[in-house]
Parts: sequence; C-alpha cells; structure tokens
Amino acid sequence: MSTFERIALRIKRGDGPVAGLAHKVAKGVLGFHLPDNAVVRSAARVAYMAHVAARQAGERLQGLFWAEPLFRSRCTQVGENLSVERVPYILGHAEIIIGNNVTISGQLNIITGRFSDNPQLIIGDNVFIGHNTVFSVNRRIEVRDNASIAGGCRIADSDGHPSNWEKRAAEAELTEEEMKPVIIGEHAWIGANSQILKGITIGERSQVGAGSVVIGDVPPDTMAMGSPARKVRLQSS
Repeated sequence: MSTFERIALRIKRGDGPVAGLAHKVAKGVLGFHLPDNAVVRSAARVAYMAHVAARQAGERLQGLFWAEPLFRSRCTQVGENLSVERVPYILGHAEIIIGNNVTISGQLNIITGRFSDNPQLIIGDNVFIGHNTVFSVNRRIEVRDNASIAGGCRIADSDGHPSNWEKRAAEAELTEEEMKPVIIGEHAWIGANSQILKGITIGERSQVGAGSVVIGDVPPDTMAMGSPARKVRLQSS
C-alpha cells in the first residue's frame, strides 16, 4: 500500500484527530446541497432554459453544417428540407435516394452486404425516421411518402446469410430468393423497436405496434402487433 493510499484509508475511517477532522470535512462537502427556496429555483430555471437552448442550438448547427452535408455527399439523390441530427453510419454500397421534407432523428444506420451490385434504399417525401433505426439493404427497401418509423426499428430485405447451414459455413452468396424487397406504404406507422423482415409489404395507412416482429404482409388500414405480428383490428377511417 502506498503512502497516499494509507492516508486516504485513514481519512475514510476517521482514524485519529487529524484524519477524523478531514473525514468530517469531506463528508460535509460531499453532502452539501443548495437550499430549495424560491430564489434558487428561479435562478436554476433560467439556467436550465439556457442549458437546453444551448444544447439544441449546438445540435442544430452540427446537423446543418456537418451531418447533413456529409450525408448528402453519400446519397444518390436528396430532396429539399432534409433534417439530419447526426452523421448516419453507412456500411457498404447501397444507392440511397431521399425525398423532400425527410426528418432523421438521432442516429441512422444503413448496412449493405456483398450480395448485390445495386441495392437501393428509397425514402419518400415527408418521412420521419426515429433514432437508432437500422436498414439492412441487400436488394431494395422503400419507405413511401408520409410514412413514419419510430426509434429502434430494424428493417431488412434479407437475413444477411443463407438459411442453409452448409451454405453459411461455406460463406456462400445469397440467392435472389433470399433477398426480397420490403415496402413501407404511404402514411404507415412502424412502432418503436419493431422488426420488419424480408419480403414484407406494410399497407397504406397501417400501423405496426411497438416491439412487433413482422413476418407477413400487413394489409392497408390495419393495426398489427405482436411477435409474430398479427392483425388486431382495422384502422378507423
């Protein structure tokens, strides 16, 4: 044990008059709190509002002058009024097409494997994509106009590997049958932390409940939820 560690231990224990005094002082400092009164609350509220405003301004500037230009440079086509908070993580060579008035909240992840020469991610107009959404694109994923995807969702047009174990062991290529396009219809809503698997079409105006795993098509104007997702009811008009 070093000398410093020995002194620190004596203070923690309060051994002796000097260490005991240091122990009381340290305990008082660590236990100090500002008084809870009207003056402190008023000052703290102003400070809190300034803190939030500064943070929001910083995030907006970072998105405007850093994240958005970098993301645009990676896209094939981008419409007007794109809003990006962070630089998306893009792995692979997917062709990315973005429509008008698209909002990407937080982190976006776009991952492409080696199995197709021209995979496409197509995002329509007025689309919202929540934080930490993952698009795994090997063929085509399309999110149509006015659709919304909540945070934590994963949308994949393949399993990322062959279904047969021998082919997986041999690191074989995916076949066309193992890569099936995914379509999120107009005005559809995908709840938080949901998974949309390959070959799925979510119909227009339909809703997928939070935490669902969608393994079959969802017809238009339908509410589906669960794992696996099942139709709960028709949406009210």
